[in-house]
Formats: sequence, structure tokens, C-alpha cells
Amino acid sequence: KYTNLLPKNLFLDVLAREIRSELVAECDYENEARFYKLFKHLFKDEKGIHVPDVVSELSTRRVLVTEYVDAITLREAAALSQSIRDSIGIRLLRLCLKELFVFKQMQTDPNPGNFFYQPKGDTLYLIDFGAGRSYKDTFVDDYLRVVHAASLRDWDRVYFYSTRLGFIDGTEHPDMLAAHCESVMAVGEPFRTDSEGGIFDFGRSGVKERMVELGPVMVKYRKRPPPPEIYSLHRKLAGCYLLCITLRARFASSRMFSDVFREYTFQEPDPFEAAGRPSPPLDIPARLRLMEMRKETSGEGAKANVVEGKIV
Repeated sequence: KYTNLLPKNLFLDVLAREIRSELVAECDYENEARFYKLFKHLFKDEKGIHVPDVVSELSTRRVLVTEYVDAITLREAAALSQSIRDSIGIRLLRLCLKELFVFKQMQTDPNPGNFFYQPKGDTLYLIDFGAGRSYKDTFVDDYLRVVHAASLRDWDRVYFYSTRLGFIDGTEHPDMLAAHCESVMAVGEPFRTDSEGGIFDFGRSGVKERMVELGPVMVKYRKRPPPPEIYSLHRKLAGCYLLCITLRARFASSRMFSDVFREYTFQEPDPFEAAGRPSPPLDIPARLRLMEMRKETSGEGAKANVVEGKIV
């Protein structure tokens, strides 16, 4: 509102409101203690996972006391054997998927300092639950469907569910629509079944680089802020991927996601099918190819072209 130093398409006012809300929650240690107890209950049957006990008699709204954790950081764990790193990565991603798609309650702060590993007991410790939040059934339904569509590289479904979630409305610049859908494809990359031997190698994946590459396009052309739930959710999901990348973990992440999708109970039949399987208003892969060609040549923007009746 008061400066032109940053593009208005960042929607910093919306982001600031989300950050303020989270900071208020982070500073309420009674609230955090409740989330500690909730997540301890949710993960009580998870092997190799431990949420420290809260010492209630010593905790207040301004002071939180928990069980002491004697363990190493995940950066230190990155020097351990491949099998141990894989095992930690499996637990991190399984936690992330179960939080969102099973419990619909998520600890949304993926700071590496919130996870510790105890080699002697092969235990992953989870701390800091100040940034916990819940998600509505309808939001989780559509988000699971868009990630599943990305895992299948189904452009039509990715576009359809992106509009339902409020990421886009279809009137944006073609580059924005294509970049958004490609960014969703990047989110779904670890869940594709075409990886070698069914194993996804986070250390050699290009997920992080692809997201960084697409970011400026979306910032330039974005017309609306993402749904409020997305700020914290994508921070957690991206943080989980980055932790797996740091660990150079390799495991069957597609099988893990497929199990979650198969066991999930949706609130309604597939809206995409009910809508008659609509197509996007543009040929997304063709537009992405055009964007790549522009980068390889002059770098100057090109006007939208029409191929087979679709904007590209």
C-alpha cells in the first residue's frame, strides 16, 4: 500500500495477515501444549516417531516445558547411512501425508530444527507445535484430487481442481495459467509411478529448481492471492521435500501416496466427472513449450497464439 518496491501481485497484505495470525498462536503456549498432546495422541501408534510429553504443572500461557530430547539434528543425520536417511525420509513424508489427508490437522512449520533423530533408538522426535492448524473436509478433498491429478500428469484435472481451490479463475495471462499448472505437476512429481524401480530419488530430483524457476512468472501475472490455507500448507509440504532432499533420501513415495489416496473417503463423487470432464481454455503443454522457446531466444514476451482453437 505504501511502497512500489515489491510487486502488488505478491499480495503481501494477505501474507502478513496469515503470518500475524500464526505468530499470535505461536506465542500462546497453552495452545501449543494442546497441539503437543493432540499430535502425541495422533501418532501414538507410529513406529519410530515420538512427540515429547508436556510437563503441565510447569507450563503456563507464557512458559512451555516438555520432556528433554537427546538427539541429533537432521543436518547431522544427513551424514548417516543411506538406509537410515531413507528411513527418516519415509517417516517425514508419511507424517506430512497423514497430517493433511488422514487427520486434517497439521503442524505447519517445517523448520529443520523441529525434527531430531536418535540413532540409538532409531527414533524421530517432533517438537514445536505452535503453528498447528486444521483443514476443512471440502478443501482437503479438492487438494488431494489435484495432487493425485499431478501424479498422473492429468492437465485437465489439475486445471479443474486449481479453479475449484481458488488458485486461478481462468482469466489470467496464459503464462500464469501454464506456470501454475506446471508448479502443481512439480508438487506431484514424487508421487508418480514412472520413477525407476518405483523409487523416487529426492537428492537428484529437480523439484526445488523447477518451483524457483516458475515463481517469477506467477508473481508477475497472479491476479488473486492463493487460498489462506495454502500459505501454511505449501510451506510444510515444500519444507518436507527439502528435508528429504537434504537427506538425499530414496524411497517409494508414489506407493505411499497411492495408499493414502485409495484409503481416503471423499465427501462427494468426483466433481470433474460430474462436470463432464471439461478441458482447460488453453493447451498447457504447448504454452509451456512456447515459454521455453522464448527463454532460449530473445527472452522477450510473445503474444498468445491460437492452436486448434485453444490459446497457447
